[in-house]
Amino acid sequence: MKPRPPTMRGKRRYILVRMDPPGLDLDGRELYYAVSESLTDIFGDAGVARIQPSVVSCGEGYAIIRCTRSAEDQVIAGLATVAYIRERKVAIRSILTSGTLRSLRQHLDTLRDGQSFPERDV
Repeated sequence: MKPRPPTMRGKRRYILVRMDPPGLDLDGRELYYAVSESLTDIFGDAGVARIQPSVVSCGEGYAIIRCTRSAEDQVIAGLATVAYIRERKVAIRSILTSGTLRSLRQHLDTLRDGQSFPERDV
């Protein structure tokens, strides 16, 4: 069976998030369950099915979360409501949203080097 051409695939967005406190060692599965539970509380099962959240990578205080296009604001709202993971207090902050993993990983490397993001006009 041939793969779908890019024009037939659904569009995705990737969200780079920072987890506080920084020394918290989380598994991607634990983060996924916490995000999924908070999104279900806010938007219900049908909303979560439409958003399709997924944790792409998780480690060293940062994570990349994937969702469908035009649902990134809903995911960011759901991230703000996550307060505890494994009975430990945690805050998840959205840093950057992008359409490609490549650009997010470049920005993550910039963050790890201690540089700040260039200012953008909104």
